Amino acid sequence: MLFAVGAPQVDRYLPGPSLAASLQLSLTKWIMPVLRVRGGLLSAGSGQPDLATLGSVVAGLRFRPRGIAHPEEVPRATCIWAEVDAGVGLWNGLVRPAFEAAIGFTFEAGDVGLGPVVRFLHVLPADASDGPDPFLMTLGLEVLFGDAR
Repeated sequence: MLFAVGAPQVDRYLPGPSLAASLQLSLTKWIMPVLRVRGGLLSAGSGQPDLATLGSVVAGLRFRPRGIAHPEEVPRATCIWAEVDAGVGLWNGLVRPAFEAAIGFTFEAGDVGLGPVVRFLHVLPADASDGPDPFLMTLGLEVLFGDAR
């Protein structure tokens, strides 16, 4: 679920859906490079003519502190983790720099990993005429395939 958390977007838009797909590569048991593609919509609030659209392509690093404390564990993606990303965002048709920060927890669920994630997104204006910076947040469920067991 995608939410506006900064003015003036919080007054203009209602929460909407968001979907992302990412690739992760375990370099070590505690750090993983990430590449993510995201799409999302914010519903128009009262008096607003259209939806807000978000698209992004970002790259970053996921840090898993348990991998330092317990390097003998085989799974590389389970437990608490934090992530920072940077890339390109498409906010209402305008291409802008985008940044993300996230925290989550992944549990083993059979052959997959499942867990809650909270992600904060900031899309910067390319210049002053682009309008105010969108500050957004996603709350969701991460489903992870292909982690070592």
